[in-house]
Amino acid sequence: MPDLPPVPVTVVTGFLGAGKTTLVNAITTSAAAQGRRMGLIVNDFGQVNLDASELDTKGSTVLALEGGCVCCSLSAGFTSAVLALTGRDPRPEHLIVEASGVSDPLGIVLPMMAGGMQPVVRLAAVVAVVDVGQIDAWPSTQAEVLAEAQVRSASIVVLTKTEIHGQPARWAAEDWVRGLAPKARLLDADDLDPALLLDLDDDVLVGLLDPAMRQRDEARHLDAFDTWTFETNEPFASVATLRRTLAELPTEVVRAKGLVAVAQSARPVRFHLVGRMLANRSTDDWPDDWTPGTSRIAVLGAAGTLDDDALDDAFRTALAPAHA
Repeated sequence: MPDLPPVPVTVVTGFLGAGKTTLVNAITTSAAAQGRRMGLIVNDFGQVNLDASELDTKGSTVLALEGGCVCCSLSAGFTSAVLALTGRDPRPEHLIVEASGVSDPLGIVLPMMAGGMQPVVRLAAVVAVVDVGQIDAWPSTQAEVLAEAQVRSASIVVLTKTEIHGQPARWAAEDWVRGLAPKARLLDADDLDPALLLDLDDDVLVGLLDPAMRQRDEARHLDAFDTWTFETNEPFASVATLRRTLAELPTEVVRAKGLVAVAQSARPVRFHLVGRMLANRSTDDWPDDWTPGTSRIAVLGAAGTLDDDALDDAFRTALAPAHA
């Protein structure tokens, strides 16, 4: 049997809430991906991989890595996932790795560039997603250091949410990116050809192929953030009650997301909280791998700032009165 060529891999990174899952969906549903067998590896923060349930997985094979970070505590699991996907028959023609928002991509790509992985996979692109509104609003010094590491490791930077924050924020984000990764391609999410994130040659990976970049220290985050997870089979009283509870969470909460049941509704509600910005929407049905009526919420905050008992009380108080 002839040797098979290595499978190209696109790594998508970016800080919490920047829009990675939206971008991955744009890639997998684009004309560039049509007809290709795609493999997806998704790593979310916390014990519940909510991002995987948001992906449009038609024609794709998805492996979710939960309970840790793919760049450090789950590094062995990541290698196993890559080998599992590339060992399938038929095997994927392209892999996309959606990293956790607190991952340093250096801890993901360096193992792929090592000798043992090179016959199996080929790094095609490292994409850093940047919310232009976050540039001057990092929740901590550690968060800013991590976001800078993500951009420095990128061959492509995609700017998001310009329509929310305005053009001045976009210009400030561009200056920030250019100061960190002057050779990276800079693209806008609202005017993006997803093919640019797939069909690339190795020579565009200017940041990661630079020996100086490969020698830099990884941005360690394990001591910077704590996670907390809430799960219940009881419905929340209403969307308004849920939104009020989320709005009243302490400012130390950097990110929260969930898929929840609401009383007197068969449709689940998905929400995202990034800083003080909250968005929610009803979805048509529960994910196939999700028990209908089960609510799951993941919260991330600066290390040492999350009060588990207070968070549990806050969300239980928001449940429907008959079950609270």
